[in-house]
Amino acid sequence: MHKKDHILVRKQDALEKIAEVEEFLIGKTAIITRNSMKVKKFYLEGKSVDNNRADTIFNCELNQSTLKLVQEGIIYNNSAYVEMGHTQYVPVGNGTEVGFLKFLQNADVPIHTLIKERFEKVVAHVPKSSEENKQFSACAVDEGDNFINIHIKGAPEAILNMTSSICGEGGNIETMPLSAEEGNLRSSFDNCVDEMAGTPLRVIAFAHADMPRSTWEEQLQEHQGSSANEVLAKILTGGPLSWLDIKLVGAFGLQDKVRGKAKSAIKHTQKAGINVRMISGDMRKTAEAVALEVGLIKEEDLPKSEYIVMDA
Repeated sequence: MHKKDHILVRKQDALEKIAEVEEFLIGKTAIITRNSMKVKKFYLEGKSVDNNRADTIFNCELNQSTLKLVQEGIIYNNSAYVEMGHTQYVPVGNGTEVGFLKFLQNADVPIHTLIKERFEKVVAHVPKSSEENKQFSACAVDEGDNFINIHIKGAPEAILNMTSSICGEGGNIETMPLSAEEGNLRSSFDNCVDEMAGTPLRVIAFAHADMPRSTWEEQLQEHQGSSANEVLAKILTGGPLSWLDIKLVGAFGLQDKVRGKAKSAIKHTQKAGINVRMISGDMRKTAEAVALEVGLIKEEDLPKSEYIVMDA
């Protein structure tokens, strides 16, 4: 077995135990897929753009203010870092975060210089994996003026629920429509997100808010004894956000290709009588498309039961 399959068994009874398994529950990212993210499409200023070349984002007539928000949102609200490789700086860390840094790096943005500013300017950070929330990450940035910049990114449905306005054509800020109706920005955004998710791409939405410095200081004072990170989390998860004008900046679709042997491995496992289930933190459409691609589910089975694909 070792020579053929390159498997080293430390405990012989493990083979007997594994033979008793009837169900496998596996994650999508990094197990079925490669965890190597690349931005393939984005939605900004009311238009959907295919990221076909390294510097697409700087050559599709976007307002400078929008580009600035995207760049700062990626750099500041990001847990990845860079290490010096043989010829250039190499982003290291979470696959999604690294994918965004590479997106900027490929467009000749000096990410190694800007990341240094992150350590100087970010005064609070709420990671997506925190106890307070599982759907977005956020940071508060002190640029030294009268405002604290809040950058948020995460699941599109979570970000939509937080926003009251949206960056429209030419970078103009427009009121977020309450519902998606044909021709409005809400409909345009929803349609693009659905299209990206079904491709399948991992879809991440970006949002931003300017909080007056005085308000931030009042919040810190009100929650004395709490860290700045905890205060930011309480602001964003503690109730209605109507007092904080959060605007939707846009959304990005990242491709994470399926591993070469994933489909055959799943097929052999199923042939052995083991049921394979997949769990994912991505949008339902993204997870469903990947499951179809690797043979976990069949198109004809979807209408038969609501339990084939389920939301948590």
